[in-house]
Amino acid sequence: MSLFSEIIKEYFEPKIAQRGKSYFNIKFVDDVQIDNNYFTATVFGSKNYRVNIAFNDSFKPIDMHCTCPYFEIAECKHLAALLYYINSLGYFDGNKELNEADKIMLLQNNKISSLTSNKTDSFPLDSKDWLAQIKLESELASIKSIFSPFVY
Repeated sequence: MSLFSEIIKEYFEPKIAQRGKSYFNIKFVDDVQIDNNYFTATVFGSKNYRVNIAFNDSFKPIDMHCTCPYFEIAECKHLAALLYYINSLGYFDGNKELNEADKIMLLQNNKISSLTSNKTDSFPLDSKDWLAQIKLESELASIKSIFSPFVY
């Protein structure tokens, strides 16, 4: 099992991890800032939430925080979404020591790919329509994850 998989399994129930993965896949993770082993981001949801994760030198989370109301009482899909984003950078595969130029390039490539994804094929949509479409995609991903065990 990869380090990333171990972290996801340790900190999140499968349902929450899947929701976080859906949020990552539909590009709800934005404005990512990297400072050594400390990551901050905005994750879109019913509101925009600030998410922070700090890691030790062994790539293990030592501090995690989200501004959503569920963070204080339960697991948080916004944190899971940021972890999926961090994993997409190769952080858990030994690329922790990315230099600043590499970090900037990776972040810019992610923003470019989000702008050129299939969600923009039908532009021009106004921002309200685009957000509604993203919300529907998120709900569809949740429904699929709920019913997929029953579909043969």
